[in-house]
Amino acid sequence: MIMLTDKLFAYGFHDTTVTDIRFEGTKVILEFEEGLYKLDEIGKETDLTGKAEMTIYLDENKVKSSLDAVKTYANIKCRIKFVDIGEVISDSRSNCFEIENTYFNNYDNTLVIVRGLSYFLEIKYCKDVEYRFETYQPEKIKERKEINELMKYRFHNACLSHIAVKKDRVELIFSKGVYRVDDENNEIKQMDNFKLIANVDDPILLWRSTTAYIVRYGKGGEI
Repeated sequence: MIMLTDKLFAYGFHDTTVTDIRFEGTKVILEFEEGLYKLDEIGKETDLTGKAEMTIYLDENKVKSSLDAVKTYANIKCRIKFVDIGEVISDSRSNCFEIENTYFNNYDNTLVIVRGLSYFLEIKYCKDVEYRFETYQPEKIKERKEINELMKYRFHNACLSHIAVKKDRVELIFSKGVYRVDDENNEIKQMDNFKLIANVDDPILLWRSTTAYIVRYGKGGEI
């Protein structure tokens, strides 16, 4: 079974531009006029797909309208300021919504899209995602075993006690708070002194955004 994270991160978002955002029922639709980045076999971005549309389907058991699951806010001088969704839509249609990073929290299936360094679009209760392209015919999304292995653990509220940035990897040690989860995402066992080694192409890039890039760029992470 293809996991949600495999679908979400089947393409590269860094330095792409959202050119329109629409809300239809329990769907959030993002348009990318220039497209998303194709990824090679190790997850590195290559060339653009051409015009793309990304449809995010939300869990209808938890939300009745997509607007109820979307939150936009800015971190200004270490203070959180909530932003009207209309401003976000206006920015996207003015080609001003350039993506810096994307994050995913499997605790409540939340996708966070970061514009610049302090502007956030948060979409909760993601259930599925679908891509459409005008010219590019994508290959079937493949299961990424290293991400599936990582998603067997929950890091929400975990205590990170040590970080070491090596030449080709980042090592993280969590003193407590990491849980093993079952197929239904239920916690079944707490893992104390949990060590995670993520082999990456650019450890400094991973260091800048800590654990989020382990999911995004991790390959063959040792657990």
